[in-house]
Amino acid sequence: MTTRTRTCVWADGREEQLYYVWFAGIFGLFLIFLIYSGMRSITGWKKIMVLAAGLVLSAVVLRAQTTREVTEVSRLWLGYFNQARFTKHLGMWTDLHYRTSFTADPGLNLAMGRIGAVWYLHDQVRFTAGYAYIHHAPAAGHQFVAQPEHRPWIQLQWFGRYPRLRTMQWLRLEERYRRNILDDYTLGEGYYAATRLRYNFALFIPLGAKPFQPNTVFGVLNDELHMNLGKVTQYFDQNRAFAGLGYQVNPHMQVHVGYMQLFQPRSGAGQFTLTHALRVFVFHNLSWYHPKS
Repeated sequence: MTTRTRTCVWADGREEQLYYVWFAGIFGLFLIFLIYSGMRSITGWKKIMVLAAGLVLSAVVLRAQTTREVTEVSRLWLGYFNQARFTKHLGMWTDLHYRTSFTADPGLNLAMGRIGAVWYLHDQVRFTAGYAYIHHAPAAGHQFVAQPEHRPWIQLQWFGRYPRLRTMQWLRLEERYRRNILDDYTLGEGYYAATRLRYNFALFIPLGAKPFQPNTVFGVLNDELHMNLGKVTQYFDQNRAFAGLGYQVNPHMQVHVGYMQLFQPRSGAGQFTLTHALRVFVFHNLSWYHPKS
């Protein structure tokens, strides 16, 4: 598969403002959902899904009224996530990522390692603070040199458990320090900083009679919105939408496989990148905490 660029000519050039409205609406919907899901029974989810479908349909209409130049790329995303619990309140977060390209120039796009200390407020609510290191492979603007990035981060994560449904949400704040680039061959002195807020929302839907038991399959729907904070020209950073299947290997491990679409603006006005990715993530939870009955 190769990289391709397509230009969509629509009514006007105000695509950024329209996308802000769209993603702000999605973000608001998820916050409403958080409050709503805590007070209503499982039947309330049907109303939320109808509302979400209406919002997405509205977004499609908005998209059909703007002008964009979209470059499409195909990638493979591999990830491993581990949460280890040591005591009633203390645990550790680890995740590792490798992203590569299916385009005309295959090879490493990005490698990342993230670690953090987890504080369990209770079983379903967790606060994490940590550090990540990212290796950005040579790309446009630094064709022959890799760019390092240091990323301290904090996160609040919470889960919902229902008879035929599970949810996972997090809010993550991260400070990104990326090395300055002098030219295609040389790194510059120092780093430039950027602050980003991420909201991740996932639904897990069992497909069999024994939900979330070992050797069973379930559906996964996931969306993660990234917003830049501070004095920036572009508040919307990117959105990652995912649909796929999960396999419950055992009580401690899941494998998720599916399609992810990543939409992200580039530096030029009206220019965007649309990534089509095969995403394979492994989630592994360990616990040495065994409460007394």
